[in-house]
Amino acid sequence: MKILVFGEVLWDVFGDKRVIGGAPFNFAAHCARLGAETYFVSAVGNDKAGADAANEIRAHGIDGRYTAVSDRPTGICEVTLTEGHPEYDLKSGTAYDYIPCPDTDIVFDALYFGSLALRGEESRRSLLELSAKASAAERFCDINVRQDFCTDEIISICLSNATVLKFSREEAGIFGGGSDHTRAAERILNDFPKIHTVLVTLDTDGAMAFTRSGRYYAPAERVTPVSSVGAGDSFSAAYLVNRLSGTGIGESLSRACTLAGYVVTQLGAVPDYPAELINRIYPNGGK
Repeated sequence: MKILVFGEVLWDVFGDKRVIGGAPFNFAAHCARLGAETYFVSAVGNDKAGADAANEIRAHGIDGRYTAVSDRPTGICEVTLTEGHPEYDLKSGTAYDYIPCPDTDIVFDALYFGSLALRGEESRRSLLELSAKASAAERFCDINVRQDFCTDEIISICLSNATVLKFSREEAGIFGGGSDHTRAAERILNDFPKIHTVLVTLDTDGAMAFTRSGRYYAPAERVTPVSSVGAGDSFSAAYLVNRLSGTGIGESLSRACTLAGYVVTQLGAVPDYPAELINRIYPNGGK
């Protein structure tokens, strides 16, 4: 199984501490952990932060041959706490705003992309070129609303180039028609024939999958949360890897909720998986 991932890798900066991140990077790391051959199309700076990010890509078992080195600085997100609530400052003009489109003749089972990296004009062009020429039957798009970067143009690109679309219940309003996620999912399926599945995460209420033949629901795991960082990305990875492995929609949804439920109990977006968890989310084994 081969998955091509397009998007940002960045450092989340908390004062004098930094943590590797970016939704596509987290997704790629979980796919690799689940046993998929995972290739990462991104860009890092020609700086220490970029060298460290490249090391993290390799350390997580991700193939970084399509991760370019840019003369722009490596992406960072400064995180501050205001009365206990986190606020994010995603710096613009960074390497992942200038991701080049790679030349590749590899046949992939799926192409994944998120919405944040599409804020940069060059990265948008590269994604459109890659989507047009990449050999990949499935196109998984994860909508992430961050600051004011999820524009109407970006939403249109996402909807026009996906076969599977994922967003959170809180993000349903960006598709128009209010905050009703069910209506949003049904409208998307009606208006965009290439999209065959819409995934909606419901936080502690679990997740739903909408298709033209029916709806599916999986409850969330009953856990004591520690951190939600990376949970949505782990959900996406577990769902896609299971579907590509031939697992049904309902069971794939359940396994995705199981992995996300585990990730929220851990510090770090890509924690190690205990053997018992691997058996529950991917019976054929992972890494």
